[in-house]
Amino acid sequence: MSTYLTIARDGGAEIEAKRSRFLATLARVEDEAAARAVVERLRKQHWDAGHHCSAFVLGPPGPGRVERSSDDGEPAGTAGAPMLEVLRGAGVGDVVAVVTRWFGGTLLGAGGLVRAYGDAVRAALEQTGTLRRELVRELALEVDHADAGRIEGELRSRDVAVLDTAWTDRVTLRLGVAPDGEERLHALVAELQPAAASPHPSGSRGSTGPDPGRTSLGSMFWMSAFLDLASKDFEHGVLFWAQVTGYRVSAPRGEREEFATLVPPDGDDFLRVQRLGEGPSRIHLDLHVDDPRAEAARAVALGATQVDDHGYVVMRSPGDLTFCFVRHRSSTRPRPATWPGGHRSLVDQVCLDLPASLADAETEFWHALTGWELSESPVSRGFRRLERPTGMPFRILLQRLDEPDGPVRAHLDLASDDRAAETARHQRLGATVVQRNDRWTVLTDPAGSAYCITDRDPETGVLA
Repeated sequence: MSTYLTIARDGGAEIEAKRSRFLATLARVEDEAAARAVVERLRKQHWDAGHHCSAFVLGPPGPGRVERSSDDGEPAGTAGAPMLEVLRGAGVGDVVAVVTRWFGGTLLGAGGLVRAYGDAVRAALEQTGTLRRELVRELALEVDHADAGRIEGELRSRDVAVLDTAWTDRVTLRLGVAPDGEERLHALVAELQPAAASPHPSGSRGSTGPDPGRTSLGSMFWMSAFLDLASKDFEHGVLFWAQVTGYRVSAPRGEREEFATLVPPDGDDFLRVQRLGEGPSRIHLDLHVDDPRAEAARAVALGATQVDDHGYVVMRSPGDLTFCFVRHRSSTRPRPATWPGGHRSLVDQVCLDLPASLADAETEFWHALTGWELSESPVSRGFRRLERPTGMPFRILLQRLDEPDGPVRAHLDLASDDRAAETARHQRLGATVVQRNDRWTVLTDPAGSAYCITDRDPETGVLA
């Protein structure tokens, strides 16, 4: 079998049964070591849970397919086996499912456990969607630096899958080809580079594409926000946002140590900082995808402009908002922080501020790009929102401004179950209150960038 299904993106869902919580996490993996690493990561992350039951399926149906499951201390056959059956029934491969259980005080019995563990995985599959994956032969093609861009572009334009590009003294293109397409590829390479060596085998792997039988949310599996800080504001800005979130600041990276990450105590990172060489402080988004260049081409077709390609692809939306397509994988949304006095907060929303003349076109662009459900705000006129899939760290709020023209801007929003207490905490850290509204407060950080604290529940994102 040369094609099979896998999940469209990493994700998860949580269900409850008799006050026990069952958190299902699905991740795409290539081998047993990667699957077991996901289990161990979640075991450490959710150290307070009683069980971390798992099941994984590697490869397409048929000979060579690998299937494993673990009950992790639950009665034999009540957890891992029903999870594995759900994966089999969905027809997916190259996926690991982990269900983390927090005991609620009431025994469920064998039948109740079987239903709960199976239902948790089903709920997670509903959130991740599926892609059709083709088993391809992997070939390596070495080319000169001067020819690399031309040859890669020609290969892509003729529907050859370019899986990766490595630059050393020469450029190595890793290509994926279906078993019956290898002869055509050799002929194509000979046409493009007559004097060069032919591609040589380097293994096999799955190549993904949309499942035509199912609506997909696209290939985006994570979103992160970059706080782009003017050089003079960098240190103060990083310290402020680390204190606001309660996150640790990573070691700096980059040629000029211009990048850092805000690392949450639980979950994967979704906030990063960058020291700007010039210009005012601002926000941009990173969209995490499997194939940045393919997604960039799709974004251009929707009206975006490609600015640069560093392996990650820099883009501008039709309204001139910078965003990037990147590869690195993340899947677990952090939990809200609890502060002295008991209130909680979480950065969980990016608001796009849209001048009136650009609002409709920019809204349609982000709706088409993400594939997320678009809805009107039930309480605030002039606001629309893109509802995030379960597990995604941000949802997107789109605000139509009164001003007719200008660039699209972005700002961060925090959800808090005590806006007054959270606002006072931010003021003590150096924020300035600009405006108070019925359901949100507008502030500026020490760099002068606006953001909001809202009355939304930090767990659900719903307005209180």
